[in-house]
Amino acid sequence: MMALRRRGRDALVLVLTVAVQMATNPVLKLLFARVRPDLYQHLDPVTDLSFPSGHSAQNACLYLLLALLVHTRIGWLGVPLALLIGLSRVVLGVHWPTDVLAGWMEGAAFALLGAHVSRTLARNRKA
Repeated sequence: MMALRRRGRDALVLVLTVAVQMATNPVLKLLFARVRPDLYQHLDPVTDLSFPSGHSAQNACLYLLLALLVHTRIGWLGVPLALLIGLSRVVLGVHWPTDVLAGWMEGAAFALLGAHVSRTLARNRKA
């Protein structure tokens, strides 16, 4: 029963951490106000701001936090996926490389914060 409660708490931490990260990203985009690259014509034009990359940040946050909470080798399989998603944003020409790097850093920061919150809650529960 305690293991189920811990996973429920981890699931809540995961959802809240990703939600806060997703709410923070548009604020950062407005703060930096960097326009997207216009290197070639796109099938689906993107007009919002570029820095930091929301796709990169969201995926880095989700997959890294999952890996940190699950503590298994399979949990780390999402991390290369997050890296590939970020790289695809540059290949598609919708972000500069620094946009993606900043997104990864933003996502990693939120993931580490979420992992810290989860461990603190677990420690306080045992005390």
